[in-house]
Amino acid sequence: MLLTGICALVTGATSGLGRAMAQALANAGARVAITSRDGARAETTAAEIGHAAIGVELDVRDVVSVNRGVDEVYGVLKGLDLLVNNAGIGMRTVNPRFMTHPQPFYEVSPDGFRDVVETKVTGTFLVARAVVPRMLAAGSGRVSDHLDERADDGPAGLRPLRAVGSGRRGIGAGDGLRPARHASARQHPPSRGCDAKWHDPR
Repeated sequence: MLLTGICALVTGATSGLGRAMAQALANAGARVAITSRDGARAETTAAEIGHAAIGVELDVRDVVSVNRGVDEVYGVLKGLDLLVNNAGIGMRTVNPRFMTHPQPFYEVSPDGFRDVVETKVTGTFLVARAVVPRMLAAGSGRVSDHLDERADDGPAGLRPLRAVGSGRRGIGAGDGLRPARHASARQHPPSRGCDAKWHDPR
């Protein structure tokens, strides 16, 4: 199979696009770690996907949970070739009627916005922070950050996600890591969003 021998971690993979990506990776021969805040749900989804998948409890907003979950993934898979930062919460948590009754940003509750940022931006940072140094030490790895591009030019109800998308795009683009697009030690399936082979700039 195309991805035999590849090990991947997909955050927020028990439903929606995350589950679809995890299933596609497993179907192509990869071993896949599926994460969720709910460990039982992650294990159930992994069992449904098949023997190539494992379920891991991991709350992307909690550094202790992230580090523990990543340690578990490495303990089972013995390495990672691909990290897919997918975990997020949708606009319905901010405004249940966002498609038909969009809110301007100043009507979004601070708690609602904070929840989105903590999951999509802080969560991306924490998981990448736990995984990328190990990829660098191994000399190989790829990170794909899933972005909802509808937030840039889609319905007005998605506007509060624009800042979140910008934050997620910026992870790893500073002094510590440099994304080298189009450079990869291994071939992985194309992904929308920020997709890069990481190099240590030092």
